[in-house]
Amino acid sequence: MNSELQTAEWQKNENWFGGWISLYYSKNDTRIWVPKRHGWGWTINWARWASYGYLALFLMAPTALVVVAVCKSK
Repeated sequence: MNSELQTAEWQKNENWFGGWISLYYSKNDTRIWVPKRHGWGWTINWARWASYGYLALFLMAPTALVVVAVCKSK
């Protein structure tokens, strides 16, 4: 998919949910990470399966660090 089509998908209001949270969901956009609509930074395209892998990674990494720290302190 070329950048013009991705930009057109990104601009559609129906692909954005959650108000200030800015959740993006577009099956037609092949990108996993997309620029936020308001402010600066990036958000995840929740229509892509890889986005759930990133979510799991973001949740598991801090949990693993806590588990390791607790186990080492015993």
